[in-house]
Amino acid sequence: MESSIKLNGIRLYGHHGVTEIEQKVGSWYEIDITIEADISPAALEHDDIQGTIDYSAVLTVVKDEFATPSRLLEHLANRVAHAILSSFDRALAVSICVHKLAPPMPGNVRSAAVSLTFTRS
Repeated sequence: MESSIKLNGIRLYGHHGVTEIEQKVGSWYEIDITIEADISPAALEHDDIQGTIDYSAVLTVVKDEFATPSRLLEHLANRVAHAILSSFDRALAVSICVHKLAPPMPGNVRSAAVSLTFTRS
């Protein structure tokens, strides 16, 4: 059986970016995460959270990593994904997409995004 846990549309305000103004003023971000997970019969058959990954705990990890500024979306996504893998033994792989909403660039751009996938080694 293949199984995954998804958190979609996590909206956070942060001070990430290359330019000084991005770092000072900040911006809204949206994060989508898919975790390939080893979900045990304890969760499937016995309704026991110990057999899965508590997605509220995942959100806490995301917020903690997000609080540290990064210049690049790639760096931010890398840190968040690896923090999830190191925090949850049941996480086999993590796919993350970080969207910077209304990025400061000439033109009407809804978001700029970076997607990364990491598998536990």
